[in-house]
Amino acid sequence: MSGYQEVISDPSYAGQVVAFTNTHIGNYGTNADDDEAIRPYCRGVVVRDLTVVPSNWRATRDWRASWSATTCPPSPASTPAG
Repeated sequence: MSGYQEVISDPSYAGQVVAFTNTHIGNYGTNADDDEAIRPYCRGVVVRDLTVVPSNWRATRDWRASWSATTCPPSPASTPAG
C-alpha cells in the first residue's frame, strides 16, 4: 500500500487525521479497483495542493469527487496564492 487512495480507505487508519506531505495529492485520480474498503476510515485528510484534474488513464473520478460526499472530506492546509 503506497497511494493516497489506499491510505484513506484502509481500516487501519480508522479515526485518524492523515496529513499527506507529498507536494501534490490527487494526480492519479481514483478508481474502485484501488480501494482497500468501500468507504474511507480516516477521520480527516490534510493536503497542501489538491490536484483537480487527474492525469492517470485508470482514473474514473477525481480525488475530491471521490471523498467529498463521505465522512472524510478533503481539507486543504493552505490556499494557493493567485
